[in-house]
Amino acid sequence: MATRERRPTEKGAELQQEAKFKELGIAWRNLRKESDDLRMFMKENPPVKETQTRHKIWMNLYESFLQANDVYCGTLSAEALEEHIEKWYKKKTLFIEKRKSEAEQWFLTRTEVQTTTMSRASKSSRASQGSSARRIAEAKRLSELKKQSELLRDQQESEKKLKLLEIELQQEKERSAIANEMAKAEAREHLLEEIEEEENNSQNLDGEEVDTQRSISSRHSREEESPGNVKQTTFPTASSKHLLEVLMELRKPKLEIRKFEGNRLQFKRFMRQFKFKIEGICSNDEKMAYLEQYTIGEANKIVVGYSFLDADVGYPAAIEELKRKYGDVDAMANEYIKKVLSWEYIRADDPKGLDAFAVFLKECRAATQTIGGMGVLEYSENLKKILQKLPNFMHDR
Repeated sequence: MATRERRPTEKGAELQQEAKFKELGIAWRNLRKESDDLRMFMKENPPVKETQTRHKIWMNLYESFLQANDVYCGTLSAEALEEHIEKWYKKKTLFIEKRKSEAEQWFLTRTEVQTTTMSRASKSSRASQGSSARRIAEAKRLSELKKQSELLRDQQESEKKLKLLEIELQQEKERSAIANEMAKAEAREHLLEEIEEEENNSQNLDGEEVDTQRSISSRHSREEESPGNVKQTTFPTASSKHLLEVLMELRKPKLEIRKFEGNRLQFKRFMRQFKFKIEGICSNDEKMAYLEQYTIGEANKIVVGYSFLDADVGYPAAIEELKRKYGDVDAMANEYIKKVLSWEYIRADDPKGLDAFAVFLKECRAATQTIGGMGVLEYSENLKKILQKLPNFMHDR
């Protein structure tokens, strides 16, 4: 089992960085002190072997300094790494190269016996080659650090641009949603104003009709014996009725269509909601778009398969395929039977489970009125299986 990589906190990273910089500072002070001591030692014209020993100690301290610098650079960000190289590391490198050059020059110009001089020359040449190789390696390391700094900077810039783009997209979605809601609110306000105006006009008309009715009633009281007069009745206008119907429709709670994921037991319910909400008021193109929106999973794949056709052909074909796949009464009956017979045993201390089972049995009983094949549940064997799922104290009822 792979262990999760532990990452230090921001405070821990700062403390770790400070500790590494202290170690680098100690390594630098040791190297500088030894450089000054070696320089003073060489001015006294010591034997070559002793100078070589001291120079070897200096080289070891130099390697320690390089390692400490690499470790500290690994804790820096791109910007901090570049600043460290420019303001601190380059100055130290110039000082070190100067001391290395002085040591090499000392070995080259040291005069002793001929054989000793030749030996010195040979050793100095090897030392020069080793110094050149180290100088090349150091230049290569510096180049790699610069490339690493540039890559980190580019990565940070890309991440910033991506975050800004995500924020802009989210703000655009919010602005679009607010604009849609404002448009709906304005449309409702305009409609309600028309309804209010129509109601006021209707009330004025009703007042005039009441006055007319009163005059007619008084005339009828004077002419009761006249059989030719017929009593008038006032009815609301058609436009007033229509506006009242629209107002009542707006006051109804919003009907949400539950998305269909391929459960046969939910298919008839989904189709009833879809037909009531979408079928009678939308074009085939809109119906196809809504059908894709309100289906998920396997059912959505079926619908998407017909979305490339013309909507007048694709929409009816998609509906028929959904009916064939999920509306088959025999398959639905098998689903009900399978679910009720696979129901888990209900414990005596589980009233919620008992209520859920009772609700599903009522659903099964209602389904028998429209779905054939449900009578299988009334077989004695199946009734025994259903009974066994109830708590023991209910078996004798």
